[in-house]
Amino acid sequence: MWRYIPRVIIWDEVCTVPRPILETFLDWLDYRGVQVVCCGDQGQPPPIAGEMPHNWLQGRADYYEEVLTDHRAKELALKALKRDIRLQLDRVQCRAMRKALPACLGWYRFMETWKPGDLILTSRQKVHDRAKRLLFERHERHFPDLPVPLLYRPKDIWQQNIMVTIPGPLVNDINEVDGEANGGRLDQQELILNDLVEVPLKYAGQVLDGKWGPDWALGYAITVHSSIANPQKVWIIDDFLQWSNLAYLAVSRVECMHQLERVTCPPEEGSEGARTLTKQPLRKAIAKKLVAHKQQDQAKGLRFNLKVGQILELKEAQNNHCAACDIELLW
Repeated sequence: MWRYIPRVIIWDEVCTVPRPILETFLDWLDYRGVQVVCCGDQGQPPPIAGEMPHNWLQGRADYYEEVLTDHRAKELALKALKRDIRLQLDRVQCRAMRKALPACLGWYRFMETWKPGDLILTSRQKVHDRAKRLLFERHERHFPDLPVPLLYRPKDIWQQNIMVTIPGPLVNDINEVDGEANGGRLDQQELILNDLVEVPLKYAGQVLDGKWGPDWALGYAITVHSSIANPQKVWIIDDFLQWSNLAYLAVSRVECMHQLERVTCPPEEGSEGARTLTKQPLRKAIAKKLVAHKQQDQAKGLRFNLKVGQILELKEAQNNHCAACDIELLW
């Protein structure tokens, strides 16, 4: 039996594929006479392993075109920011993003401002998980009647473009069911990776308890790499963004500048912010850091003369914010 091979294949997000893998597949398709159209943005993060394939593709392709029109951004300021930072060094991207978004809310002030429908972008999974737990707690307390966004993240990547059961009531949870019960549950939708659905608070709690399997996660916070469909507001957690074009990718997720705001990292579990520390524990925390740095400098033959009082003076002078990026400091 002959396996069907299409005449044309469109390969999207090709810049996320390591060059050796891409080269192997393209050679195989070329051998069979398949025309391949590759699409991607070399300004986005590179593959997890291997080099970005863009330059190699540009030299090999029969036809190459770079589309410069920004179809997502709807205002000139955002278009200009994206144009200025694209393909720039990561530190240049971060500096320009922070200049365009000078305010950076502390986490506790952000929690008072956040509402369901807003999304949070993070660079690290650890921060992402910490943020969504804290936001769910706020949702329970302040928005009990509003639905909770859930993110479809199938462990098996082939479970896409299929009918997926949405967390919801079982047949025995209700009195009447119209039509077929879909194997005992009410609602099914055709989903792909990173699709968002909204469910009542009760069933989101069941997802957290693991009753709906590993394919669902709270959708308040997602990593920068994930796709976003029409968010109301995007909060960028300014943590580790000076790496692999993440700043450019973050500002590419919205249509207008007013939808973007920066926020500091959520506190570590069990930790306290600087404003909750008394003066004596704060001095101890700073002294512990200074001792470690003094030992490092002495081993290198360097002079070290910083004192705890000097750090506290800087803390007050800078209103407990970083002088370089205006992020609220945690101790």
